[in-house]
Amino acid sequence: MPIRRKPGEIMEVDWEGSTLHLQDRATGEKIPVYVFIATLPYSQYSYVEGFIDMKSPSWLTAHIHALEYFEGVPETIVPIKSSKGE
Repeated sequence: MPIRRKPGEIMEVDWEGSTLHLQDRATGEKIPVYVFIATLPYSQYSYVEGFIDMKSPSWLTAHIHALEYFEGVPETIVPIKSSKGE
């Protein structure tokens, strides 16, 4: 059963998906990259960005970038529980 949403009502956010990796060309070290996603359920528009950690500064930066991308602020921001989020 579909859940009805109004435009601009909710932005759903979380760390999602598989952990990706960057490879340092000099050392060959694999650096983990965690994927942040923000979605507006009404339009299904999404913002996705990778970070090298899931600490509070990255979490806040991701939200700021998502809001700038969407050019507005929803009524509510809802963290979606996943197995990855801290």
